[in-house]
Amino acid sequence: MSKILVIDDDVLVLDLLEEFLVRNGFGVVRALNGREGITLLGEDKAIDLVILDRKMPIIDGLVFVRTIQESGRILPVILMTGSITKETFFEEVKDFGIEKDAIFTKPLDLYILLDKINEKLSKNTPH
Repeated sequence: MSKILVIDDDVLVLDLLEEFLVRNGFGVVRALNGREGITLLGEDKAIDLVILDRKMPIIDGLVFVRTIQESGRILPVILMTGSITKETFFEEVKDFGIEKDAIFTKPLDLYILLDKINEKLSKNTPH
């Protein structure tokens, strides 16, 4: 079972994503901000993918992505935003190697998100 770290400061979003992902066969770990997410990544090497919000207190999504990339850990990332357009967000993250189709605007289409999760995990699985 793949394990997904979901990071968002909105508990309702965390609840929704956790319920949906568990129903679709994933393990879920939750964090309310990037600092908690970084701590969880350090403690749990079994995390396979991260879904996180752009705008959060303490450590936001961009700082989180930069931090894990600088650590050398290779991990697929899916970004969410409710505050700017997908195109504007892509301009902010394209230098991080994040693809435009890995950025989702809220409200999320959960089934398109599920397709992207499965695609990213299949690329990361050794054959």
